[in-house]
Amino acid sequence: MVRSPKTANPYRYRNTSPIWSDLNLLQLSRYIQSSCILGYVRSATEGQSLDFINCQPFSDQQLSFLHNGFIANFRQTLYRPIRSSFDDYTYQLVQGTTDSEHIFGLIVNRLRNASLTLSQAVRGAIAQLSELAKEHSGRLSANIVLSDGKQLIATRYASPESTAPSLYWLCNDALFPEAVIIASEPLFGANWKYCPEYSLLSVGEDLEVSITPIP
Repeated sequence: MVRSPKTANPYRYRNTSPIWSDLNLLQLSRYIQSSCILGYVRSATEGQSLDFINCQPFSDQQLSFLHNGFIANFRQTLYRPIRSSFDDYTYQLVQGTTDSEHIFGLIVNRLRNASLTLSQAVRGAIAQLSELAKEHSGRLSANIVLSDGKQLIATRYASPESTAPSLYWLCNDALFPEAVIIASEPLFGANWKYCPEYSLLSVGEDLEVSITPIP
């Protein structure tokens, strides 16, 4: 996902093919410029259909969303409780079958029905997920990246029975000055900082990085 400074909503490019076999990317990357870019490469979840509707990033108006993690036995545990909590707009928005898109739906639903900041909506969605997981004996991990083009929110979180995937960040590196990079793994040799588990990381337009705990 990239955002053009001339448009309010992000431009989204998705493909079900592996990144190394996508001939379009080489041409696209030569011409796309943006102050905010989200990228995602991940193996498909076993048991989920491999099609465009399930490909990340998911988006709604100015928002774009990525999720690295899982909800264990999603269809048998939290699928119906999550969908039951949606208003009609969010219910129609979430068209795929993945746990990731339904987590995005929880965030959108909160933003639509209360006056919240992005970080407040993310915290509330994680709290709701955790409560549902307790009620239905579920396990989850929820490393999330969410952006509206002006700010970026990332989390590293998992239920007590699970381990959250790793999360790293880098600010003002010599190769990328005046930039913040957030990644699941270090992408190149640099002074990457490790994000602790149960944490929310936020980055504003001033590139200030703030890390606060998630209860």
